[in-house]
Amino acid sequence: MSEYTEQNTIVKAWKAKVLSSLKGSVISEFHNGKSGMVTRKNRDEDKLASSLKGYIHLDYNLADGVSFRFERHGIFVHKGVGRGYSSSKNMVTKTSKNPAGHREKVEWFNPVLDHHLPELADKIGAINANAVVNAMRMKIE
Repeated sequence: MSEYTEQNTIVKAWKAKVLSSLKGSVISEFHNGKSGMVTRKNRDEDKLASSLKGYIHLDYNLADGVSFRFERHGIFVHKGVGRGYSSSKNMVTKTSKNPAGHREKVEWFNPVLDHHLPELADKIGAINANAVVNAMRMKIE
């Protein structure tokens, strides 16, 4: 199996595992009897968990990036911002004059990635180390 195919297989499996963990994180954090729907100007957004999708970027048939897409309100939930709050330089500030109500941030995305990234880094590092060793053997001495 070539390094390309092996790396693509590892990245594909890692993406599926992380996507499953992200959906589990969302469901465990927000399963409180609410529908999870957000209505904005004549449109309903899907539930955050069902909107999660993962994509692998290929460059010359080699997986070199993974991205995750989800409904926009997932970022607001993660940062703890919304109507009456703003976010600037990793700081959340309450801009509303209403003293009632406080939004807690629910970090559902970053902790999952922090947990799974070392595994991917180790596997990709091992594959690429093997590729370097194989390339060194090609020299004529």
